Amino acid sequence: MISESKEECFKEFLLRITQKKYFGKIKNGIKDKNSEIKIDQFVKEDGELTRDYKESRDFILRKHFPVIDYHYELTEEELPDIEKYKFTKQEIENSIKGMKCGGAPGYDGWTIELVEECYFTDSEWFNQVLNTCFINGFFPENWKTAQVILIPKEGKDLKDYKSYRPICLLPVWEKILDKLIANRLTYFLEENQILNNNEYGFRKYNSTINALQGVTDFIGESKALNKVTCLVSLDIEMFSIL
Repeated sequence: MISESKEECFKEFLLRITQKKYFGKIKNGIKDKNSEIKIDQFVKEDGELTRDYKESRDFILRKHFPVIDYHYELTEEELPDIEKYKFTKQEIENSIKGMKCGGAPGYDGWTIELVEECYFTDSEWFNQVLNTCFINGFFPENWKTAQVILIPKEGKDLKDYKSYRPICLLPVWEKILDKLIANRLTYFLEENQILNNNEYGFRKYNSTINALQGVTDFIGESKALNKVTCLVSLDIEMFSIL
C-alpha cells in the first residue's frame, strides 16, 4: 500500500511540474511574416469535406498519427531485477549535453538550455526523477503531449491531408528519457550483433556513403562474375507512422 501510494504521488508530481507554460508561447518563424497558415477543409474518405476547424484538426491528426489500441504490459515474472539497470549519472549528463541547443521547446516552454541549468543545479534530484520513471515503467502523459505544427508543401492541394508535413514539438523531459532508453536499446542491439550489416540508417559509424559504397562494391563483384544486376528503389509513404 505504501509503495503504491508513493508511486501515485510521484506521478501526480510529474504531471504538475509540466502543467503550466512557465516561459510564454512559442513563436513560429515563417518566410512571409505577414502571411497566416490556417487549416483548410479536407476531403474525407467518403468524398465529403470536413465541416469546421475541430473536424479538420481531428481528421488530419488521425491520418498522420494513427492511434494504436493494443498495449502489452510485462508481468513481474518477465521483468529482470531492474534496479541494477538504473541510468548512471554519466549517461544522463551525456544525453543532456548531446542535445542540440536553440531548438523550439514543447508546449510547456522548457528549453534544453533551461533544463540543462536545472540539471547542473541539482543533478541528484534530476537523476532520481528519470530513474524512478524507468524503474516503475512510467512515462508521464504530459511528456508525450506534442505541439503539432503543419507545414504545407509547396504547390500541393491544401484540401489533401498528404499536402502537409507535420512537425512535433515535444517537451525536453520526454526527449531526454526517450534518448536514454534508445541509447540502451541501440547498445544492446549493436553488442549482440542483432542488426543487419546492411542497415545504415541512424547507426554510429554508418552513413549514406557506406551504403553507396556497398552498392558500388556489389555491382563491381556482379560484373566480374558476368551476372545481371538490378536495383529496386522503394519509397514507403508516411514511413514514420509504421
